[in-house]
Amino acid sequence: MRPRNTVGRQFASTGTRLFISFVGIILLIGFVASPVLAASPTLASQNSMASGSLWSKGQLLVTTNKQYRLDLLNNGSLVIENANFNILWSDEVNSSSGAGQIELQENGDLVAKSSSGRLAWSTKTLSRTTSTLELLNDGDLVLRNTSKLLWTSKTAAPTRLPEGLSNIDSALQVIIVTSDVGSSSYAWLTSYQWTAEGWTSEFPAMAARVGAHGWLSGSQRREGDLTTPLGDFSIGTSMYGNQPDPGVLYPYHRLVPGDYWDENSQGGRLYNSFRHSVITNCAHNPFGANTECLWEEKAAYPYFAVINFNTPSAGDFGSGIFLHATEASTEGCVTIHVPDLLKLLRWLNPSDNPRIVLAGASPLHNF
Repeated sequence: MRPRNTVGRQFASTGTRLFISFVGIILLIGFVASPVLAASPTLASQNSMASGSLWSKGQLLVTTNKQYRLDLLNNGSLVIENANFNILWSDEVNSSSGAGQIELQENGDLVAKSSSGRLAWSTKTLSRTTSTLELLNDGDLVLRNTSKLLWTSKTAAPTRLPEGLSNIDSALQVIIVTSDVGSSSYAWLTSYQWTAEGWTSEFPAMAARVGAHGWLSGSQRREGDLTTPLGDFSIGTSMYGNQPDPGVLYPYHRLVPGDYWDENSQGGRLYNSFRHSVITNCAHNPFGANTECLWEEKAAYPYFAVINFNTPSAGDFGSGIFLHATEASTEGCVTIHVPDLLKLLRWLNPSDNPRIVLAGASPLHNF
């Protein structure tokens, strides 16, 4: 925020001038030191704000796909803009003072105030609980608490595919995984559901990890190269896990000793598939190569869904690409925290033909 301009006045008394100068210094110190008004160096990377946040003019929120942003303009208007600076939504407030503030109050209400503190606009969402304001990747601004949606700007076009996708066949559920750069193992996961009102965001964006070596086109991948394949994939017909069925809508198989994922690319047509054997010695697994002993991966596989990359196998392009749990980079899978994983797996419905788009840093209109 730029420093305010002050206009000096002439006073006959030197003591008066000193007094005014002293007061001005105190006010300036308070202004500069105020933690809620100071510009944050990480502001441009945030797509949400929590209860108790108070921000001033300038860029407030930016979607993780960098396609939309929430701005408080110089005229006091709160707006959502796309990448071309077209305004998609506005609170229609034009503050003559030109110095507004946005506050997400502890009672769940989002308010816009003039520089004098006068209420200019409000979502009127007194939920009496803490809430979160989030700018979604489809351009929609939503306010929600832990249990329900409180308010939305209704910016997202109802028939437009989520985040600018070109084609998702007949899917009614879509998961999108993106990264800032193609070599990164850090990612964001977003989820969308088709409803009578159109495409709606299902959950807030989730932090994810992908392959340690980033992203690579599926046709360029090779077994063990530690990359996540780019592409649009369906979800496997069964879910698996070392824990009991958490209440998913898919057929669920609880893993037992002898449950493997065949990762031997020279092993024939069953490469990249679930296998079972009476042999439970991983050091001498019956399928060869780096075949994975699923029942021994308790931390990574409390539950997981199969991402149908290279299934059925069309060559040595990699195997065992799952949506599972961990906080580290992977050998090619997509991983999220366990609470988020449970939400996703319970939400996925085979009758909705869900798709997962592994986009990395590629433009989403390519998918």
